[in-house]
Amino acid sequence: VLQYKILTHYAYVHAEVENYLPKKYHISREEQCVTQENRLLSNQLESGINRPNVNKTIENDNLNKFQCFQCSYEPKLKNKSKMYEHYVACIKQFQAAAKKKYNSTVCNLCNKDL
Repeated sequence: VLQYKILTHYAYVHAEVENYLPKKYHISREEQCVTQENRLLSNQLESGINRPNVNKTIENDNLNKFQCFQCSYEPKLKNKSKMYEHYVACIKQFQAAAKKKYNSTVCNLCNKDL
């Protein structure tokens, strides 16, 4: 469990998993608010009320960045954290490389105790 927590930290907080994803599957902060559920939540947090939907779209309308490019997994809550957490389990190359590289319970990039 601790090893998984360490890998998840590096995958999401430091976007290390992006080295193993096709570039078109990288999720930016702006794209997290593209889905209807996330846009609604974002609007509520921003203004306290629901505003009309702003027409924000992903570069390629046919590409769903919240669906795994390897196994087609799609989380119910579509956000970067959930997707990158999934990639920790799904992308075996990331697991193997990260387990060799990150073996301390203190992040060597941000000094956070994991």
